[in-house]
Amino acid sequence: MAKQKFEKVIEKYYPGLNFLAISNEAYAPGVVLNHDDRIVDTLESLFPGGAWTTKTVDANTGTQKIEGSRSLELGATILGSVMIKSGVASRYEINFEFGQMKEVIFDNRKGAPLENELRNKFMQLKNSNRNRWNDVLHNYVVMSSLYVDTFTATFIRDGNVETNADVITRDVSIHANAEWKTDGKLKLTGNKTPFGTRGFIVKRFM
Repeated sequence: MAKQKFEKVIEKYYPGLNFLAISNEAYAPGVVLNHDDRIVDTLESLFPGGAWTTKTVDANTGTQKIEGSRSLELGATILGSVMIKSGVASRYEINFEFGQMKEVIFDNRKGAPLENELRNKFMQLKNSNRNRWNDVLHNYVVMSSLYVDTFTATFIRDGNVETNADVITRDVSIHANAEWKTDGKLKLTGNKTPFGTRGFIVKRFM
């Protein structure tokens, strides 16, 4: 069965996805991010008493395996959980493969508001608490987040697969359970760090 290309999958199923420059498991529906992708507020804090329950579902990407490749620049991450350390990013290209993405969404069955409801809440906040509204103006409200819990990665260096796990471990920060294979592949499991989000920007007129 032919594999789907990562970029094509995102373009088809999640157009406009906000790829995160930095991330951790706290980057979930309900957080508010500034232009640097840093968490500056939460919906729970802005609108106390709301229902902010989330749930995890299989992302809508079809059933084929997904593969991708990326040449890393300093600070870039692969699927939220692999980062090349300072000074060596330009040496590596990473090929990765996985079977299923996960999406964290609000559980509307438990009363979580839909996007249009939230837009109305922000307009109400503009009238009731102008200072708080100014603090979140032009910031990004996360409505869903995407992560891959299990995937394999191959590290290409100078055109060849780097099979020395000690070398890779020296150069790479990993935020998931890692198992090195003899062919140089790294299998990561238990990852819950999102690599991208969907949402909307708080604007003056919504």
